[in-house]
Amino acid sequence: MKWTFTSDAEAYAKVVEPWLFRDPVRNTTPITVLRGVRDGLWGDDVLLGLLERDGEVVAAALQTAPLLLLLPDIPVETVPGLAARLVEAGRAIPGVFGPLALAEAFAGAWWRPEIGRRDERLYRLGALAPPPLPVEGPAVRQAPATSCSSRICPTPRPMRFTRRSAIGRSRTISP
Repeated sequence: MKWTFTSDAEAYAKVVEPWLFRDPVRNTTPITVLRGVRDGLWGDDVLLGLLERDGEVVAAALQTAPLLLLLPDIPVETVPGLAARLVEAGRAIPGVFGPLALAEAFAGAWWRPEIGRRDERLYRLGALAPPPLPVEGPAVRQAPATSCSSRICPTPRPMRFTRRSAIGRSRTISP
């Protein structure tokens, strides 16, 4: 088994996406980033890593330079081999993003010492609670988004109105 790297997003997605969707909750960030890579949101300096055994995906990793290396939920014993291949390839890795055990394994195998750490969590939404109706107060027209680029907002959004009440609650409604 040896890590292989490519920048062909479509070929990579064809092999890796079914593997990522085994656990879409734990792999939500890699799935989202891979979708962005396929849609052209990042430039040419994209690293898509794959580890296969007997034609089956064992592990995957991706990086959209200059951002962090993104580790999906992969076996921890595959991480030192990934770090070694990235060193061989001369790839600049400013940091790693993934489950704590994987990030620590990568930091331990990387040639430079760890210089910082940031904990992040994935929260699960329990239940949606709609606001009490009716919301008091007049409708206020929202200003159109000014920072929206064609890559982020490819289609115009419908007009939305917000009702504000005297006690500070608001509710967005579509006309």
